Amino acid sequence: MSAVLAIMDPAIEEAAEFGRCIRSLCPTQQRVLTVLLRRLVDMEAADDADGAVRVVDEIRRILCDGEKTRH
Repeated sequence: MSAVLAIMDPAIEEAAEFGRCIRSLCPTQQRVLTVLLRRLVDMEAADDADGAVRVVDEIRRILCDGEKTRH
């Protein structure tokens, strides 16, 4: 069981960091990210790699650069 936890530990850390980033954003940015994440899941399900990359880039700009949303 410890091997499973060792594999999951990085994912848990990443999820915690993502949560911290989300909480540091303003409510508008949080809402926009919620929509973008849903869109990303839909694009992945539709096998739309180009669209998914565009959404990931937009999410990265919001989270990493603190860019104000244009929505």
